[in-house]
Order: sequence, then C-alpha cells, then structure tokens
Amino acid sequence: MSTTPALPDVVYFNLGRVWTMALNTLIEMTRQKVFYFMIVFALLMIGAASFFSIFSFGEEAQYITQLKFIKDTGLGAISVFGAIIAVVATAQLLPAELENRTIYTILAKPVHRLEFLLGKFVGVALLLAISVTLMGSLFLGVVFIKDQNLSAATYHETIEAAEGAVAGSPDMKPETKQKVLAEARTRAEQGAAEIHKTAGYQDIVKAMTTTLFKLWLVAAMTLMLSSFATSMVFTVVMSAMLYFSGHLVPVAQKFYATSKAPLGQLMAGVVNWFLPNLAAFDVADDLFAGDPLPWLKVLKILSYGLFYLLVTLTLAHLIFREREI
Repeated sequence: MSTTPALPDVVYFNLGRVWTMALNTLIEMTRQKVFYFMIVFALLMIGAASFFSIFSFGEEAQYITQLKFIKDTGLGAISVFGAIIAVVATAQLLPAELENRTIYTILAKPVHRLEFLLGKFVGVALLLAISVTLMGSLFLGVVFIKDQNLSAATYHETIEAAEGAVAGSPDMKPETKQKVLAEARTRAEQGAAEIHKTAGYQDIVKAMTTTLFKLWLVAAMTLMLSSFATSMVFTVVMSAMLYFSGHLVPVAQKFYATSKAPLGQLMAGVVNWFLPNLAAFDVADDLFAGDPLPWLKVLKILSYGLFYLLVTLTLAHLIFREREI
C-alpha cells in the first residue's frame, strides 16, 4: 500500500494580518507620552501663529501678509513636528520588538516577514495621518478665524474712511456722496475678497497632502535603516541626516550642473540619484507667494513620493528578509 507524502502547508500573504499588526502598532504608539507632547507643542505653535502674525512686515502687513505668515508657520510646524514623530516612532519599532522578544512570538506563527514589516509601516502611516489631521484641522481653523476677522476689519475700515470723508465735506453734492460711498463699498468688497482668496483653503489641503506623503517617505526611510541597524540611536541619527540631506537635493543638483571637480560631481550625482528630493514636497513657498497650486503639480509630487516609497519599502523588505533574528 503506497502512501502519498504530505505536502507542507503553504502560508500565503494575507492583508488581514497586516491590518491587525498595523492596528496593534498604532495602539502601542498612541500610548506613548512623546506622541502627545509633540502634538500639543505643534498645536500651540500653530495657534500662536495668529498672534505673532501681527508683527509681520511688508506693504500688506496689516492684512494679506498676516495670512501668509500664518500659512507658512502652520505648514512648517506640521512638517517639522510630523517628521520628528515619523523618525522617533518608526526608529523604535524593531528595537522594541527585539528587546521585548515579541518578534520571536510573532514570526514563529504563520506570518511573513513582509507582513510584519508592512504592518509596522501601516501603523506608523496611520499615526502620521491622524497627527496631520489634528494639526491641519486646527491650522485651517486658525486661518478661517483670521480670514473672517481681517475681511471684516478691511470692509469696515474702508467704509468708515469714506463716510468720514463725506461727513467732512458738507458742500459735497448728494449725488457725489452716493458715488463716493458706492465706490467705497466696491473697494471694501474687493479687499475682503482678496483676503479670502489669500486664505486659499483648497491649496492648504493640497499642501498638507504633499506633506503627509513626505512624512510617510521619511518613515519608510527610517524603517529601512532600522531593518539592519542594531541601535535606535543610530537609526534616529541616520534618519535625521537623510531628512536634512533630502532637503538639500536641489542644492546638489545645482552643484552637479556647475561643478567641474570629478569628486564634487560624483558626490552631487550620488545625492541627486539615490536620495529622494524631500524639498519637492514643500509647497509653502508657493502659498506664501500667493501662487495657485494646481492639482497637476500635486499629482506629480504624489507620484514621485509613491515611487520612492515603494522603492524604500522594497529595500527594507529585502534587507529584513535576510537578517538573522
């Protein structure tokens, strides 16, 4: 009697296990006090931007520049504190699992290392999305309140100035008075409309979307480093260096185009081709200048970020797959 040898069970990739680990990762990270400290500090900075905007200078300092200052400060706060959360939260994922020896329990089950890695990343991505949503909601609220206050102030000041001019000219004909007041109302409405246009709520949402993609990319780079690093400090330091280097890619591109030294060209070329241009995700300068932010440009930025995100996560998986645990 012949018997057929039993085939080994094949464990296929399962998105359900990835989602479960992602939720567990999110819950673990939200229990850490450093997360709340960063969020609160960022919210305070965004809220304080409305007060400090009155000290801005320029030809339109009383109105337009105040809104531009708030937008620049708010987006900067979201980017900086989001990057700190992305680096710190991601850098401790694998070291914590190794220190607590929970990774052995997880990988001893029918769980792929890719599932484990993606679960960790998705958990961080959810944390960053929640963080950007909280900071962005307050940011939009501050811009809306400032927009309403400045629009109302502009309107009333223009009307009151015209009424004062009319009251100070008793010899002015009634028809002329009506014309002056009508022109003043038109200017007041145009001024209020210009302020509202400067607020640019849709462009702010687009800018926050590109910022979120940049934070996801920073988290992916940190995860790639931690996939072979044995120290959390090393991962944090190297991630910070990659973060700053990524923002200097445009400088390297210019240097690469003008430098004649072979070593300089080599170094600039390495930075240009192997580092993602994180400065491309920062569109605060466009908003500060009052330039519109078309969806086509946003989609190009998101496509660029998605490409580097997939490449970075693939490298992280290839490294982590061969790592001895």
